[in-house]
Amino acid sequence: GQVLTSTGAGSPPAFETINTNSGLPCFFATNESTSNWPASATPSRLDFSTTREDSATDFSETAKFLPTTAGYYYVWCQVTMRFLDAAHAMQLYIYKNGSASGAMTYTNGRNSDYHNWVNQTVHGIVQCNGSSDYIEAYLANIPDSGTTTLQIQHRNFGAFRLGAT
Repeated sequence: GQVLTSTGAGSPPAFETINTNSGLPCFFATNESTSNWPASATPSRLDFSTTREDSATDFSETAKFLPTTAGYYYVWCQVTMRFLDAAHAMQLYIYKNGSASGAMTYTNGRNSDYHNWVNQTVHGIVQCNGSSDYIEAYLANIPDSGTTTLQIQHRNFGAFRLGAT
């Protein structure tokens, strides 16, 4: 990819190739298939079928980001879902080493007909040691009543290291 950069005051900007091999690892993974997410107050791991970018080959198992460069990482996850037949409380998490990292978003899908689409995104900064730490995304579907599943249409998951090399 390329990025638009400044060439100084009074000069037009220029496009430059992004250098991701200089100690600033990044990844971006997606899943475009539609699936039904079961009702459960216990979060379940999200899987991603397509790796779009993985500069340091640190994304594996369709779900885990295992950065091999220590540092702080900006991590995000986005899910597009459709609330069907009942109101839902959705919780989208960033997990580090199998536990919630503190980054979580909450959406309560209430609508007169309950057939609305929602985009839910979670962002956070996670410190990783570069050897054993790993990051994943988890989702909990908590309907107001019953065992209502939730339709998931798109999922995206990504991270990049912050700071200088």
